[in-house]
Amino acid sequence: YQKDSPATRMNLRQQFYSLAHDPTSGVMSFVNAISAVVRQLESIGHKPAVDEITDKLLIGLHPSFSAVRTTLSLRSPEPSVKDIVSALKQFEASEILS
Repeated sequence: YQKDSPATRMNLRQQFYSLAHDPTSGVMSFVNAISAVVRQLESIGHKPAVDEITDKLLIGLHPSFSAVRTTLSLRSPEPSVKDIVSALKQFEASEILS
């Protein structure tokens, strides 16, 4: 449990916005890191909006994921976090197999 203070909130938001996908660690490592910071922000009453989370998932991807990022960002209606994570896992698996 963390106390809600401006310093805590800003530190967590900085962590959230600075996360970047490292393809050598796998996409789920990136997704889990985002989820962990989102849970911490939620615990102090400052959970990011769904579109902030989906934007972060797509913006933070390594350039090697640009094809799936473009596809997901052009989808209408906007995909959910679950849909994005599923597509990223599927894309990563197909890249490993090829």
